[in-house]
Amino acid sequence: MKKLNFLLALILIGAVCFSCKKTDQEQIIESTDRTFTQNPALDVEKVNQRLNNHLASLHDYQEQLAQVGNANRECMDRVVVPDDASTIQGAIEMVCEYGEVIVQSGTYAESIMIFNKRGIHIRAVGNVILNGDIFVAFNADNVIIEGFHIVLPDYEDSWDAVVVYYVSGCVIKNNIISNQAYPGIESDDYGITIWESANDNQIKDNEISEMFCGIDMGNFNPDQTCTNNMIMGNLISNVDYSIWVMGNCDNNKVMGNQINNSIGSVTHGITLTGVNFAGGLLTENNQIKLNHVSNCDLDGISMTGAFDNMIGPNNTCNYNGRDGISLWPDTGNNHVINNEALYNTGFDIWNGGVNNKFKANTAVNTFGL
Repeated sequence: MKKLNFLLALILIGAVCFSCKKTDQEQIIESTDRTFTQNPALDVEKVNQRLNNHLASLHDYQEQLAQVGNANRECMDRVVVPDDASTIQGAIEMVCEYGEVIVQSGTYAESIMIFNKRGIHIRAVGNVILNGDIFVAFNADNVIIEGFHIVLPDYEDSWDAVVVYYVSGCVIKNNIISNQAYPGIESDDYGITIWESANDNQIKDNEISEMFCGIDMGNFNPDQTCTNNMIMGNLISNVDYSIWVMGNCDNNKVMGNQINNSIGSVTHGITLTGVNFAGGLLTENNQIKLNHVSNCDLDGISMTGAFDNMIGPNNTCNYNGRDGISLWPDTGNNHVINNEALYNTGFDIWNGGVNNKFKANTAVNTFGL
């Protein structure tokens, strides 16, 4: 019994004590049991509240549409803003499924709702600034949004510039996303969110800055899937968390992203976090490859509550303020292959988990390998 109590204490320390983990070798877990403590930075209630706020806005919008009888309106295959419609939202209401909305140069102060309309391509031509947010949800599969400069206004609650929710096959690409109200990591807001039953979507080649989190992908519902999404080629800077994959999200790819300090501080690079409720929602079978994650205040790539993931090949994790690659005690069966991790303040690679495999990595200062 004493031995069991000691082991449980070590697990708790390993998940909560960020600053002391490197000096205490007893934090290595000797069990393969897939249980874990909650990452203290993950506020589940706050995350759910953000999504509920978006859903409330969608409900209000649905009521507005019902009042004007929008369902009976004749649609167009191609709608140009502001020539055919004065607002982007108005153009979305006019366009047919699998039609095109072209937004010409200008500043548009509006929040955009896309639901119950599949396959529309919303493309900005010229310098298009959107002072608002975009919510893509429910029966809005295969939507493409590209070329916008999205500036998140000063909302009362924490908010998301773009949300992809209960849809598949959507592409969010070549957008610039920033925060008007709270420039810097003091923000409580999120750049792009992929959430709950969102599968086969692509978030690629966007520039994101001045947020709490640049891109987050998560699923707190054990009955839904969050799989086969791709986060690729994005440039992220001046954030607290750059890319955060959390909960029941499996078989996704995070590849070719640049985590950059050129605009301002980046605290965490790429983070995978299981969620310890509803029986434990592990983050499994994802691949993290070809990313450049350097000069973060803390870890370049880190995992907790994560099993059977692949880190590599060809991630670069240099000059970070804590560890280059960090696998916390509640991780296991992950593969870390052919990465470069050098000149980090803590360890180049730190392993506190069990049955994690390491091969062909370039690293000097390591622990637990």
